[in-house]
Amino acid sequence: MKDQGIIEGTESASFNDCLHINKGGNQVDNYQGDPHKFSYQSRVSANSNSKPVEEGKEYEVDVKELSRRGEGIARIEGFVVFIPKTKVGDHVKVKISKISERFASAEVAQ
Repeated sequence: MKDQGIIEGTESASFNDCLHINKGGNQVDNYQGDPHKFSYQSRVSANSNSKPVEEGKEYEVDVKELSRRGEGIARIEGFVVFIPKTKVGDHVKVKISKISERFASAEVAQ
């Protein structure tokens, strides 16, 4: 069975520059995983719970995609933010209403 850990590095690091951490928090030097499976979590420390957004705080974002449910999708430092009632191309100020492990939800600020 392959190790199901995460890859730790920086957003601009190449796959080969990253460090693989297994579920137990131990470094695995010869990780042979799929470089296309990077996610936001791969750019965050294995022991860190910090997110690039804070609940209740406002940010200016550009909507780049639409979700399957029709919500606009923007990214703040690679972290996904879902914004209802927006469309691709919108530049809006949003207020973060909820933060989950892998994404946040926001409303357009008035």
